[in-house]
Amino acid sequence: MLDLRRLNVRDAICAAYGVQMKSKPLDLQESTYQSTKGTKPISNSLIADGIEAGKVIAAVESLPKHLRAWAVWAYAPRVPEWELPAQGVFFQWFADDVAIRLLEMEKVPRAGTADRIRSVSAWAALNWRDEKVSGKRPYSEAVIQKACGIQRQNWKRDYLCWYEWACGLCRGLDSEALAPVSAVLTAEKAKARAEYLAGRAGEYNYCAIAV
Repeated sequence: MLDLRRLNVRDAICAAYGVQMKSKPLDLQESTYQSTKGTKPISNSLIADGIEAGKVIAAVESLPKHLRAWAVWAYAPRVPEWELPAQGVFFQWFADDVAIRLLEMEKVPRAGTADRIRSVSAWAALNWRDEKVSGKRPYSEAVIQKACGIQRQNWKRDYLCWYEWACGLCRGLDSEALAPVSAVLTAEKAKARAEYLAGRAGEYNYCAIAV
């Protein structure tokens, strides 16, 4: 059963979309759904999971388009129906942001250098996401340099700052994207604590009456 009180923010997103992926469309006002074999009962746990997952997904869906794409691309289960569209939306926004920053530079880089900067920034985003999910950066500087056609001696001078900038951008996006989901989890924990305290108060009153 999905218990939001026990999950961190990133795991809650993954779990919520996992529930959505596994579930059939539910009418939460009914306790049955129609299938080709007739009417089947829906378990209470399935309904409860759908409700809990819906709270998290609603928070993600309330985000601006690029943040919503980031949250789904970074933390939802890695299935093509979610990951690929979200990846496309996010990296289109990301490429546009890099392009704007390139134009704002005092000395606009040459086309070839600009293309390599865009590539380095994208590799940085991939690394940042994977590090948050798995704790590891899968792409070393040497791998990125080779993939982008960058000479090793030029890396620190021309491209490392862009790699670090992109990681910082992802850090900021992540904080913005996770904020509304964090609010949902905080509310769920507060609700659970209030229910627990109310239950304890009820037990105390019962004991007092019994005495």
